Amino acid sequence: MDKRGTKFTPGPWVVTPDGCYIYAPAFGTKIADCRYAINKKYPGNIALIAAAPELLIEANELIAEFFEEYEHAESAPENSPTVQAIRRLQAVIRKAKGEL
Repeated sequence: MDKRGTKFTPGPWVVTPDGCYIYAPAFGTKIADCRYAINKKYPGNIALIAAAPELLIEANELIAEFFEEYEHAESAPENSPTVQAIRRLQAVIRKAKGEL
């Protein structure tokens, strides 16, 4: 676990020019061997995986913005779009952190 409490190598993660690996340059760490994951029908899969740390951070920022903008979100109806968005983002973060 790193100093931020995450169970994954902090980003950014990048795809090698040949598209075969995802690695974390700041740590010199290979994250994934994508040689068998390369899919001509869905070439964006590898790029999406490489963006995972930034997506998690972005999700955290979105939740913070929602709470700041809607400071009374806790009193909003559970079916309101704001509360639903917050709950969904919280669930995605828990899933990304391996908590679900």
